[in-house]
Amino acid sequence: MSLNREQKKEVEALMTISSQEKNDKKGHRGRFRKRDCEKMRYPSLIGKEPIQRQGSRSKQEVYEEAWRLMEQDRKTCTAAEASFSDIEKEMIYAKLLPIKQAGGDYLAAIDAGWKSSRNKTGFEHIPLADFWKDYVTSKIKNRDWKRQNTITANDRIWRLEKDRLFKQPLGIFTDAVTGRGQIKAFLERHKCKWKARKSALSALSYIRGFLTYIKAKTDAGGTLLNKALINEVCDYEAVLPEGLEPEQPNRAATLAQICSLIDALSHGLYRTNNRGREVQPKAAEIILKCFMGARSELVHLWNWSIWNRETGRITIPKEMTKMKTHNQVFKVSEIPFLEEWLWWAWEIDGRPSDDQPICRSGRGETERLSKKWMNMNKHIFSVSHENRLYDLETEIKPAKTHRNHIRSAFITYAQTMTGLGAESMEITRASIVTIAEDKHCWDSYVDPNADQESAKRFFELTPDNYKQILKEEIDKIEEY
Repeated sequence: MSLNREQKKEVEALMTISSQEKNDKKGHRGRFRKRDCEKMRYPSLIGKEPIQRQGSRSKQEVYEEAWRLMEQDRKTCTAAEASFSDIEKEMIYAKLLPIKQAGGDYLAAIDAGWKSSRNKTGFEHIPLADFWKDYVTSKIKNRDWKRQNTITANDRIWRLEKDRLFKQPLGIFTDAVTGRGQIKAFLERHKCKWKARKSALSALSYIRGFLTYIKAKTDAGGTLLNKALINEVCDYEAVLPEGLEPEQPNRAATLAQICSLIDALSHGLYRTNNRGREVQPKAAEIILKCFMGARSELVHLWNWSIWNRETGRITIPKEMTKMKTHNQVFKVSEIPFLEEWLWWAWEIDGRPSDDQPICRSGRGETERLSKKWMNMNKHIFSVSHENRLYDLETEIKPAKTHRNHIRSAFITYAQTMTGLGAESMEITRASIVTIAEDKHCWDSYVDPNADQESAKRFFELTPDNYKQILKEEIDKIEEY
């Protein structure tokens, strides 16, 4: 392709061509000038790499390559311009001219305007109900909801509010005042049904999770929802109804209760499950709950590979932790006698291989058998650190009266030990925060009625002495 004089002049209007010498070879290079490319409307050539090739290009080659790139740009512009009428072009230029004259970035202004417009036209009018099906599917598929009662609770809220709260457009919740008003009205409507503060907080937590999902789903379009706004809309101090029943006080399991559950769940003292067959021992499950404060919903995800018997470390993958931000790693020596308990549980559970689960039966079975054992031994489980008188008549309902009592015991006794100085058995708050994976909700587990003596004896428990300590603690209960 040979260019005529006019074509070369067009190239020179956009490009500076200079001679160069590389590796003893003489040649030419061409560089597009940004200002002239903007002025002549060649947007694809702005910032284009110089045309060169190790000093071997001739001046004619530079002209030809530049012309090819200019033609390519013109074809692109022609296709885009064909989408607009002459009047529309003039309107566009009229809008952009003040931005350009003021030295602003008119292309960035177009992007920002598009995002803002998309927010209003793409999301604000969409009702919450349109996001619900995908939300539930994603939660179940990704195993974020591991328990059937979580699925059931969310479904219950949907059925109660599908014609009210979920009919509201998303735009309502992009304003803190109107969004909070809707949430407050929702909680007020069901105040008599839930009664307890804890139930209302759970419902609020489900709504918060749903709004957080919508935020992530609409982020690409520049949604007006953000974390700070969701926190404002779901601020429990502002939206919870008055007159709700207070939460149950924290209750840490006593030494007798811990030893009794270790014995019962490890050796199957309740003998059989509902189907009449012998149940699997649950030694590791109860040991990890007692001496690590392990959460029930998480311990059922773990297998024996979390414990490296050679290095004496426990490593829980981040996807099997509560926060899912990083692996939970610590030495078993950070908790007195934890290593002895783990070897004991491994033997009781049949020396399972690393790929076998810690819990070989469902969480429901453990809860059912624990409840059965607790009601068989009311003289042990009806007492507490606050009230040492036992009650043999009232049925024990662990979900209400003993909720999280084992985890509460671990955190309560550990906190007590960290304040004993030389008698702390080298238990540190930092270790407990890591092991129990809890930093911000510490106080929600601490039982203020537990004493130092119970804390010391808890961390002195071993597979060899727990039965003797159980007997001693039962004698104390009966004497009292």
